[in-house]
Amino acid sequence: MSLLDKFFDSNRTDSDGWNQNQREALVDLLVLAMYVDNELNLSEDAILQAQIDNFQWEGESSVEYYVDNAIGRVRAIRGSASSVDSLIAFIAERLDTYEARMTAAGICERLLASDGKADPEKAFLEKVQSALQTR
Repeated sequence: MSLLDKFFDSNRTDSDGWNQNQREALVDLLVLAMYVDNELNLSEDAILQAQIDNFQWEGESSVEYYVDNAIGRVRAIRGSASSVDSLIAFIAERLDTYEARMTAAGICERLLASDGKADPEKAFLEKVQSALQTR
C-alpha cells in the first residue's frame, strides 16, 4: 500500500485504535445521546470533548466542523423516531468491529449517566445496545 493509499484509507486503524469511519460514528452517537433528554449538560460535553481529544482525527474537515455538522443533523431529526432509528443503524454499521461497538456503547452509557439517567435516556441506551450487539 502506497503512502497516499494509507493517507486516504478510512478503514485504516491508527494509534488511537479507531479508523475514521468509527471515529465519526462515535461522534454521531455521542452527539445524539447528548440530545436525547433535550437538556445539554456540561458533564456530557466534557465526555465528548475528552473522547475527541484522544482521537487521531483524519477527516476531510476538522473534528470541530464534524461535530458542528453532527449537531445540526441530530437537531434536524429530533422528534422523528424513525430518523433516530436510522441514524442508530448507520452508526452501528460504521462501528464495524466488536471492540468498537462495545467501547462505543460503554462511552455512550457513561455520557448518559453523567447527568443521571432519565427515562428517555434509559430507553435510548437500550436501543443503542441492541443495535450494536446485533451487528
